[in-house]
Amino acid sequence: MHKRRVDHLESVLKELNPQYYLLVCRQLWYELGETYSDILDIKLQRLQMTDERPTPHALWKVNHLAQQSISNFSKFIESLRDASTKKMPARLNEDVLRPALIAYFRVGRLYSKIVTPDKVVQLQYLGKSLDAYQFLVDYCRNDEGAKKYVSVELAVCEDMVKLLPLKLEKLKHEVQQEGQEWKHVHE
Repeated sequence: MHKRRVDHLESVLKELNPQYYLLVCRQLWYELGETYSDILDIKLQRLQMTDERPTPHALWKVNHLAQQSISNFSKFIESLRDASTKKMPARLNEDVLRPALIAYFRVGRLYSKIVTPDKVVQLQYLGKSLDAYQFLVDYCRNDEGAKKYVSVELAVCEDMVKLLPLKLEKLKHEVQQEGQEWKHVHE
C-alpha cells in the first residue's frame, strides 16, 4: 500500500514545476518523506523480529529508504529558504512551522538509522543527525512560541544534542585507533 502511494505521489511530483506549484510540491515532498519513513520503520521492525543476521540486500533497502525519506524532507526544508539569500528565515510562517521542525526531527532520526560498516561515513551521518536535532533546539530557543508545536520532539532533540556528541567522540577515537593500527601494519 505504501509503495503504491509512493509511486502515485512521485508521478504527480514529476509533472509539477516547483517554481509555479511550490505549495503542492512542498506537500508532496513532505508526504513522500513520511511515507518512505513509514516503510523504513516497517522494514526495521521486521528485521528486529528475526534472529537472523540481515542480508546485504536488506541493509541496502533500509539505507535506500532512509535516504529517500531524507531527500524528500530535505527538498521540503530547502523550499522554505529565502530565494534570494538561500538562508532559512529567522521566523517561519505559522502554517509551515510544525511541518518544518518535524522534518528536521525526522531527518535527524533518519541519519542515525543508516547502517554502514565505514566508521568515517558513520561519523558524517551522525554529524548530520546532530545538526538536524540542533537546528530544532536552536530554533525553539530563539522562538519561544514554537515550543508548543513540538514539545515532545523538542525534549527528544535536547537529549540527542547531549548524547550524540559523546557518541561522535567515541567513534572519532575508534577511527583514530584504526588509522594508527593500519599505519603500524603498513610501515
